[in-house]
Amino acid sequence: MALVTADAPDLPGLLIGKLWRALGRSEVAVCPAEGGGVVAMATLLPAPGWIGRARVDLDTADCLDRLRAAAPTRRSVAVGPGWHRLRSPGDLGRLDPGLEGWDVTRALLSRRANRSERSVEPGAAGRDHGCKLGVAAAR
Repeated sequence: MALVTADAPDLPGLLIGKLWRALGRSEVAVCPAEGGGVVAMATLLPAPGWIGRARVDLDTADCLDRLRAAAPTRRSVAVGPGWHRLRSPGDLGRLDPGLEGWDVTRALLSRRANRSERSVEPGAAGRDHGCKLGVAAAR
């Protein structure tokens, strides 16, 4: 089983493959995120009981340290290459231009970020705020 965060749309499939491969020698494999947390975590099922004792999720800043502390052996946790997550509007520039649809994704996210920085007009709740632009651009 693998958990992958939703805020890494350009995560290469190769990195997920490396997690699966690491499960041949470890109980858990993680792809750390720049700035803390993890981008992806994989384990075979049934998952080892010690994972629950670590009390982590993908956003836990010290996820890797907690997993290592809870693991019965050092080899129980494999660490793959790290990757970035899109956590702020400034991170949009990090999207991989080789990713199919990156221009539409960047345009939609940039529009949302700009909208959230502006004050909302009275009575604007419930209005369409440009979603049609993304639909038209995707066609």
